[in-house]
Amino acid sequence: MSIVFLISFGFYLLTLCPTVYVGDSGEFTTAAYTLGITHPPGYPLYVLFGKIFTLIIPFGNIAYRINLMSAFFGALSCGIVYLIVRSPKSEVRSQDIKHWTLDIGHWTAFVAALALAFSKTFWSQSVVAEVYTINAFFIALLIYLSISQSLNLYLFSFIAGVGVAGHYITGLLLPAFLILYWGELFRKRGFIKQLLACVVFFLLGLSVLLFMPVRSSAQPFMDWGNTEIFSNFIAQIRRVQYKTFEFGQTVTLLTKIQFIKYFLKLAGEQFTYFLLPFAFLGLVNLWKLLKKFCIFTVLLFLINSLGLIFILKFQFNPQQSSVVEVYYLPAYTVMAIWLYFGILLLSERVKSKTKFLNFRASADNTGFKNPLYLSKFVKPVIFLPFVVLPLILNFNYNNKRNNFIAYDYSSNILKSLPHNSHFFSSGDNQMFLLSYQQWCLKNRKDLSFYTDTGLLFKNIFGKDFFQLTKEEKRVRREYVQRELLKQSRPVYFSLGSSFSNLRDIKSEITGIVFRAKPLGLNYDMWQIYATRGIDNKNYLTEYLLRDVAAQYHYFLAEKYFIVKNKNEMLKEFDIAGNTGGDVEWVYNNIGISLKEKGFSDDAIKYFQKGIEINPYDDNSKNNLAFLYLGFGYEKFQQKKYNAAVDFYKKAIEISPHLSEPHGYLGVVYEQMNQNELSISEYQKAISLKYDYVDAHYNLGVAYWKIKNWTGVIEEFQTVLQLNPEHQQAKKYLTMLKK
Repeated sequence: MSIVFLISFGFYLLTLCPTVYVGDSGEFTTAAYTLGITHPPGYPLYVLFGKIFTLIIPFGNIAYRINLMSAFFGALSCGIVYLIVRSPKSEVRSQDIKHWTLDIGHWTAFVAALALAFSKTFWSQSVVAEVYTINAFFIALLIYLSISQSLNLYLFSFIAGVGVAGHYITGLLLPAFLILYWGELFRKRGFIKQLLACVVFFLLGLSVLLFMPVRSSAQPFMDWGNTEIFSNFIAQIRRVQYKTFEFGQTVTLLTKIQFIKYFLKLAGEQFTYFLLPFAFLGLVNLWKLLKKFCIFTVLLFLINSLGLIFILKFQFNPQQSSVVEVYYLPAYTVMAIWLYFGILLLSERVKSKTKFLNFRASADNTGFKNPLYLSKFVKPVIFLPFVVLPLILNFNYNNKRNNFIAYDYSSNILKSLPHNSHFFSSGDNQMFLLSYQQWCLKNRKDLSFYTDTGLLFKNIFGKDFFQLTKEEKRVRREYVQRELLKQSRPVYFSLGSSFSNLRDIKSEITGIVFRAKPLGLNYDMWQIYATRGIDNKNYLTEYLLRDVAAQYHYFLAEKYFIVKNKNEMLKEFDIAGNTGGDVEWVYNNIGISLKEKGFSDDAIKYFQKGIEINPYDDNSKNNLAFLYLGFGYEKFQQKKYNAAVDFYKKAIEISPHLSEPHGYLGVVYEQMNQNELSISEYQKAISLKYDYVDAHYNLGVAYWKIKNWTGVIEEFQTVLQLNPEHQQAKKYLTMLKK
């Protein structure tokens, strides 16, 4: 075990990220350093372990120390896997296995554990600040305790409680343990007493969760969920915030099938496709040798793969699939166990062949006196590919030794902001990285950071903000933002911030951020930016890094437009699209920018690419639909009504849920004296958006033309209910009453 740990840890140390990383890394690092509470379910176990590592490691920046913790638990997990495959449960361990395990078991266990260490996703989570290697450690430890010579149910229950407090995936896997050992537990005397004792020990381990309300009462900087309130504490554990997000999405059986296909692809990539057959061979071999343990591993695998896929309500798109792929580490751990039994079978076949060769050699008096002598040379050779292939093929993907992209990105944002600025950030990447800069590195404490959600940083939208409806939140945000603009402090915002929805605010680009109150200054921020590695193809295999790199190229394109270099602008937009085309905002925002600059044909191309990448993305659909509406309106003004109809129908086809295309189409049909069609389109527009005042008014006018006076009165009255100051509706309604 110690050799497995040292080799694994050595390679993790070699490829360890030197600083903060993208995604949740900044959040977890900051939470550990400040003893804060992270996004649901809070991860108190990670925070407590992380705090210890920041204290006991005397070198490196804070992020590096937390990254070391991931490496430590990743290597420790691999060591536990070695112990698992070396210690099958005694009552289900055949004598034949015991005989030849003593000969080659150490080698095969060593190889299987290192294959897991160098597998693609497991390695990736062992070199950055993330929760998954700690979770993998506790799951591996539970498996090991379950198959140890004497199963201590109380210790198992306590570790299970701690593991569930660490990550909810451990809780999802507990049924597999219960199914396997329930009969054994039930057969023992004093079942009820023992069960109650197990529950007590489980709750004792689970009590780690109480860190959240206790710490929340001290009002730490990172206080996600305000968990000192009991109802909030329960909501945090149940991940209510994310359940609301998940259940608000469109998820079908096809979505689940897509995720299953994606999981199978990921599973094949872990140990490389070359070694995958040996995992399946190992599963068959395990069934022949240890049926009970085989069923147990299959249950773990299925719960952590198919079970998890059907529980989660995620859409299948690049962003959400990248989030899910790290959830499968327990399944990959099981695959490493299967791989062990596959290699074991291969070793036995080689052993039988080499015995035959040794016998032949002895008969020929060639000096081979030991019948196992030749096999001692053959065994290391056949084992070598099982370690070397994953190591070589996954090395570049996981080598983050010189990856400063996330750190440079957040530092460049800080460089862009004048003293004492307000800054509205957008997305996890920004707000977590900025929290690390300000609270761990103590950089730019003069700045005030905010998010559209009111989370993490200071909530300036009011204590009741989280109870408001979506529309009420939008109105509140807009009001607060406009009030900030009245102050003397500079106001900046990021790409994707709700500040960009204030259409009457003429913003100004400053490097990679926007200035809400233009100063007319043209500083070239790019001269002071550090952009190490943004075009490194090995780094850009990861979704969130492509997001950052695409932002750089997007803003470079905007810079070239300002200096009137059209060709360089189009080139940088093209690079941004090629770099991060699967990132949700990229094609859509490029399309918007090109549309505003008058490059309509190019805008259409990028909107269409955005829809192709993510069919669920309403942003690209709506923007393309409104572009077609603009084309249609031009044709309408030219009295080319048939052409206008074609464009409006294109808009409806692209975005069927938009009300405006139906309203515009109704106006055209009305001009073409096709009253029935115009009435039908107005009604469709109203069904999609009841407060569509123009559609109600135009429908009333259409009813007037066919002398449907009841309809006229109803529609004009609705118009006045929605807009009491509508003069035309007042005028015609008064005429009708006379």
